[in-house]
Amino acid sequence: MITASVLIVLIAGLMIYWFYFKEDRFTFRVGQVEFAVENHSTASRSSIQDEVTHAYEAIMGAVKEDYEPASPISLEFYNQKDISFSTRDEVVLFKDQGHFLTVHELSHALLWGKEEQDDRGYWALEGLAIHLQTEYGDPVYPNYDVSPTRL
Repeated sequence: MITASVLIVLIAGLMIYWFYFKEDRFTFRVGQVEFAVENHSTASRSSIQDEVTHAYEAIMGAVKEDYEPASPISLEFYNQKDISFSTRDEVVLFKDQGHFLTVHELSHALLWGKEEQDDRGYWALEGLAIHLQTEYGDPVYPNYDVSPTRL
């Protein structure tokens, strides 16, 4: 028989696990892309979904192209500060001054092209990612809300 103190310790352990160590995995679709999310941050599912949806709509609305982005795209969110990066089908985001670089990194993944041999011009894509982050995203690296023309 489980005593009350053992039950309290078990419940406390489950609560600690749930709030501090859980990996939140979910998928959702925006437009023609399915996103597979691994959330290792404190951001909620709804805030991640809203942020990714906003980024997707801003990027695809700003760029008129006749190709389809890769799908699915894997997204990972982390609280710690590190260097965010992306490939055509994976985006890894770290917090920078309390914000994720979602628009910037997602623009790389969405506009990279579907095929391995696609070469869309690295520096042109980097410039476009900086512009889109400045216009539609949070003030984060590399320009922290300073306009690209001022830089």
